[in-house]
Amino acid sequence: MINIKEDLMTNNPDITYREIQLAIWSFRAIPEFNLEEVALEDLPGRMVKDGKPNFSYERVKEIIATVEQGYGEFEYNDESKFAVIASTPPDVQTVFTVVN
Repeated sequence: MINIKEDLMTNNPDITYREIQLAIWSFRAIPEFNLEEVALEDLPGRMVKDGKPNFSYERVKEIIATVEQGYGEFEYNDESKFAVIASTPPDVQTVFTVVN
């Protein structure tokens, strides 16, 4: 997903960093994140505005579907980005960084 993020945002200017962030969380296995099951009050403040989602569930689902449909065709090369994820204790935020 991180290799197509710019294309996703260029082709759909309504996609914000919030939808990208939620899609990234949705792909993580540990800890598991299920956008359909998480309560709004459990999301970071930037994801909620006036008690309502400050993001589009549909755009997050579209991002996830796009990645799931295309990941099998991905070919790594010298220009590819990849994520480094450091697992941390449950009460500490997971460290995530993108590397070229």
